[in-house]
Amino acid sequence: MAQRKLPLSTIRRVALSFPGVDEGTSYGTPAFRLKKRLLARLHQDGEAIMLKLSFEARDHLIRADPQTFFITDHYRTYPSVLARLGRLSAADLCKLLAQSIAACRRASKTEGSPKTGKTVENGGNRRSRSQSVLTSWFMVD
Repeated sequence: MAQRKLPLSTIRRVALSFPGVDEGTSYGTPAFRLKKRLLARLHQDGEAIMLKLSFEARDHLIRADPQTFFITDHYRTYPSVLARLGRLSAADLCKLLAQSIAACRRASKTEGSPKTGKTVENGGNRRSRSQSVLTSWFMVD
């Protein structure tokens, strides 16, 4: 893990290195989206970044490294995790964003059917739709 805070310039460089990712704002902070879907945003405290991941991946990260990964009450019901910028490297961020993009692409494939608006795979259950991502890189040595 990194020893000093990951600067916005590095976050921007890493995020925009992924094809199709655009920069904008969310709640007044820099944010990164893929096809208008939020992937990550700088937390308003300036000390953390929010990343959209599955609930499973989030829970694993928090258990594996609670000094780096955490959530606030606001994010409890969202498939998102907060990561302290002082503990992330650019390589860590790259891996996390790749997982966020994969989750985003899966979610867009299971979006709504035109007639019902419910998700095709799970009858509208938003939480389980995003729980399928967990790769070996999450494992902590």
